[in-house]
Amino acid sequence: MQSIKTTSIDDIHDKIIHTIEKHWSGQKNRLQTVDVYDPVKGCAVDSPAILLSVGNMSRLYHNQVWDRPDTSAITLDLSIHCILSNRTKGSGVQIEIRKFAAEVFRLVEINGIDRWGLCSAAGDITSIDAQPSEFNPVKEGFESYEITWTQTFYLSYSNDDSVTPLPDTFTLFSSKHPEVGEDYESEYQQLNNFDEVENKE
Repeated sequence: MQSIKTTSIDDIHDKIIHTIEKHWSGQKNRLQTVDVYDPVKGCAVDSPAILLSVGNMSRLYHNQVWDRPDTSAITLDLSIHCILSNRTKGSGVQIEIRKFAAEVFRLVEINGIDRWGLCSAAGDITSIDAQPSEFNPVKEGFESYEITWTQTFYLSYSNDDSVTPLPDTFTLFSSKHPEVGEDYESEYQQLNNFDEVENKE
């Protein structure tokens, strides 16, 4: 029986993003943004852009490695957001975004079958879909498509009593749209017990 390798969430993101960057590296027009989708950070996105996100995580017990308590088979629903500016020329943004999405679809299919270079740490892709998406419905000036697929990865865990460390500690603040962003930071309210932020008169 073939030995199953393991990977990590960090490595999965790195491998996929590296594969995407490499695909267009020799072209005249290159990707301007390749990153992890982060709706909280809200950084500027230059077009053409690709953002990677992970949705649902599930565990299929028929894929579980029962003789390896340090390994879990986690099935991820992954998405790549393809984003183009409305000022995109060529065939027009509506056609160009579909061509862009079709190329990413092909890229996911080929490299997903190749398991993103993770060997036996990744399973087969079980489905790939593409559909128009609203990357950020609050803002206009772009068109976007979303390519989604499902794939199982074998994650490793420590055999000892240690756990994955938590990120740094921060105080959370909140506001309500449209009063968000740097101009309103001084008016943000501290979030306590996830109580709803009161409307200011």
